[in-house]
Amino acid sequence: SAGMDAVSPASAWSTSACANAVRAGEPGHVARIAAQTRIKAFEFIFVGPLYKASSLSFIVHTGRRCKLAIEILLPNYSMMNLAGKTALITGGAVRLGRAITVALAERGVHPVIHYRSSAGAAHALQAELGAAGAAASVVGGDLVSQEACEQVIESARREAGSIDVLVNNAAVFRKESLAEATEQSVMAEFWPNLFAPLFLMRAFAEAESRGDVINMLDRRVTSNDTGCVSYLLSKKALYELTKVAALELAPSVRVNGVAPGVLLPPPGEGEAYVKAHGGFVPLEYRCRPEDIAAAVVYLLEADCHTGQVLFVDGGKHLLGAEHV
Repeated sequence: SAGMDAVSPASAWSTSACANAVRAGEPGHVARIAAQTRIKAFEFIFVGPLYKASSLSFIVHTGRRCKLAIEILLPNYSMMNLAGKTALITGGAVRLGRAITVALAERGVHPVIHYRSSAGAAHALQAELGAAGAAASVVGGDLVSQEACEQVIESARREAGSIDVLVNNAAVFRKESLAEATEQSVMAEFWPNLFAPLFLMRAFAEAESRGDVINMLDRRVTSNDTGCVSYLLSKKALYELTKVAALELAPSVRVNGVAPGVLLPPPGEGEAYVKAHGGFVPLEYRCRPEDIAAAVVYLLEADCHTGQVLFVDGGKHLLGAEHV
């Protein structure tokens, strides 16, 4: 096609791989891939009859193989097209992290599932996604030092190539008042909740020329909860770091945040715990992990945002400190 004439010899292999992959596909149509990517990328790459494709695995595989070709042929290609991107999700195997991982995989993203102690859950999710046709990678690491954070970024890039998206989801939450806080307990929450995201963002920005960061916050960052002082302070600081990093890392890296409300009961507790501690919510709607994951996807697809924090809590953050 005319578009292929503009592709340099060094990148021609990528375009050729796209064509070969599409020709080898099973029933279906390239239009399905175009719909998945939300742009008619293949109209720029291919001419002639529609080639065939069908399964999610084909879409994901072809999207990854065509990533370079699409970027060359479409100079304005951006994060609005998530198919073929790679995302590192810390704590991505369980609870909210799992929902984010699944949502990104459904959009053609190659997730790199990070874990600290949930190795079994991480590999089980990897297998589950693989059975659905979506490739995923797994990396482990305890985010307790700058070196450990840098190693996680290196491991993710070694497993999956370049990383387009970093989701700082891993966190620790403990109920603890000011009177109960100790140096050890404060640092035990500040490292995973604040320092690790800081060093992960820095290592990510140094390793990649462009990308997106999503910091998972908490709707309490705009209020004061005396029952979890160390956790609250760490999340408030991450809230401010999100805005500072957005300025420093622009225009190459966008940094945004999502602040959920009460979603899931703590380990060992049931739904009764959420109902008892959820309190009044203006929308009278209890947000689900899928709602939070949808907010992450939205921020990744909305190219005009940086330094923004999206509260997904049914409006509870509007009520002030008396409703924490």
